[in-house]
Amino acid sequence: MGAVNSKIPFPLLEKNKEIEKKDYRRVLSLVLDFADEDFNDVENDATSILVNQLLIEAEEKLLSPDYMESIELYIKASILGSVYANAKLGLLFLEGYKSIQSNYLVSAGYFSISLKLMLLIPPKLWNFSHLLEIIAGLSELYQFHFVYQHDYHVWLHGIKLMKKIDTIFQDPNFIKLTHEENQKRRAIRIHITYCFALNSQAEQDYVTALKIFKECERIGYCDYSTADKLVKKAHTQYKLLEPRVPRVLPICASCNYEAKKIDEIWKLIVCSKCQTVACCSRECIIKHRAIHDNLK
Repeated sequence: MGAVNSKIPFPLLEKNKEIEKKDYRRVLSLVLDFADEDFNDVENDATSILVNQLLIEAEEKLLSPDYMESIELYIKASILGSVYANAKLGLLFLEGYKSIQSNYLVSAGYFSISLKLMLLIPPKLWNFSHLLEIIAGLSELYQFHFVYQHDYHVWLHGIKLMKKIDTIFQDPNFIKLTHEENQKRRAIRIHITYCFALNSQAEQDYVTALKIFKECERIGYCDYSTADKLVKKAHTQYKLLEPRVPRVLPICASCNYEAKKIDEIWKLIVCSKCQTVACCSRECIIKHRAIHDNLK
């Protein structure tokens, strides 16, 4: 596939995108096969055909003056278990389209549903292009539109789903991939890892955030512009965050008190003589310095 056009970060929203009927059928029928054993083959096949028809009509409507009707068609397909329809709705409400206004909570909801449906499909049959667009959409929400305290429950729910995807990707028994698929997998992991770092940063766990930003850097460039930009941003965020992290263990060298919160950690007094330990109070630092004096 090569590098993604940076001017079109979400190809699902590209107006002139060719309708790929084969891709719809391959993904959508799998959801029904895997998720609901009560469907027999005839019912499942009929449902897949119906979903395909809804998606084709929705794509055509989206490019016409009656584009608002496409939303209703995508919603019908999403109810029937379409990963693509939920991803498309997520992107439409993320970016907005003509008179359709952006709605970030609605966008997050559709992205979450699409991930849940994706997790019902055996990983060896995942559509990596769709998964990358879903994760990239969520990543944009976390970077630019969500506030941890205000969107707390939605924020954590997305992190939980991304952790499930990332766990599967890191399984040593994960399927062998072509070079193109592996590049997409790396791009997905970059977006997910960056979101994990943002989550730790929002929780003021700066030590963990630093480790995760560094992990994002280690994954490296993958020829997908939105992901490659995050590799650079991870490096910048690491440099900005590094001075905020104490360089000693947050445990008092005298009484073993362990500081948990970042404001408590910064209140610790670092020993000026050894500069390798800290103490929780003036009394404790005096006791610790006495050890140095006795060693003279």
